[in-house]
Amino acid sequence: MNSSIGTDTTNVVLGVLPPPPGVAANFVNPESISWKLVDTLIVGIAISTPICLLRLYTSRWIVGRFHLDDGKCGRASLGGHGTLTTILM
Repeated sequence: MNSSIGTDTTNVVLGVLPPPPGVAANFVNPESISWKLVDTLIVGIAISTPICLLRLYTSRWIVGRFHLDDGKCGRASLGGHGTLTTILM
């Protein structure tokens, strides 16, 4: 049995592929990209909420009844708000 397997004392973390030229691999303190997720969710909710409210208003006051897809639109909108709230906490 070879006792040197798994006893690497250099503390070097290697990736699957080498980084592109001019880029240094940083596995200890990588740059965060979570702000991109938060920005995307905020823009998505800002666009989808008025559309969903307009759809629900149209279904209730113009058409006069709700359909199954109207309820799904409302639940999806609430799910988006819940996701954003969870991430921001």
